[in-house]
Amino acid sequence: MTFITQNANIALLFLIVLASAGLVAATLYFQANFSKINEAYDLRLEELSHVTSELESQKKSLAEISSEAQLKAKREEEISGKFGEVKTAKENLEQQKISLDKQLSASEGQVSGLKSDNARLEKDVLTFKSEYEKYQTWYAQCTSDLRTSNSILNNCKDALNVCKSKC
Repeated sequence: MTFITQNANIALLFLIVLASAGLVAATLYFQANFSKINEAYDLRLEELSHVTSELESQKKSLAEISSEAQLKAKREEEISGKFGEVKTAKENLEQQKISLDKQLSASEGQVSGLKSDNARLEKDVLTFKSEYEKYQTWYAQCTSDLRTSNSILNNCKDALNVCKSKC
C-alpha cells in the first residue's frame, strides 16, 4: 500500500515540476519576443526621428533657396534695362522653381511614407501590448491554478495521513 502511495506522490510531484517548468519556459519565451519587438520599435522610432530632422533641415534649405529666388526677382526688376539678361535669369529661376517643386513633392512623399510607417508601428505596438496583457492574464491564471493544485495536494496528503493513522 505504501509503494502505491509513494508512486502516486512522486507522479504528482513530477507533474507539478513539469507544469512549473513549462510555465517558466513559456514566460521566458514570450518575454524574449517582447524585448525583440520593443528593440525593433525603438530602432524605427530613432530612424523616424533622424529622417524628421533631415526633413526640417531640407525645409530650412528650401526656405533659404526660396528667399534667394525672391531676392533675385527683386534684382531683376532693378535691372530692367538689360532685357536679355532678365529673360535668361527668369528662365533659370523657373527651372529652379520646377526643381524645388520636385524636391518638395519628393519630400512630401517621404513624409507621407514616414507617417504610414509610424501608423503601422503604432498599430504594431498596440497589438504587442494587447498580446502582452493576454499573456500576463494567462500567467496569472496558471499561477492561480498552481496554487489551487498545491492546496488540493496538501488536502490529499492530510487525508492520506488521517487514513494512515486510522489503519
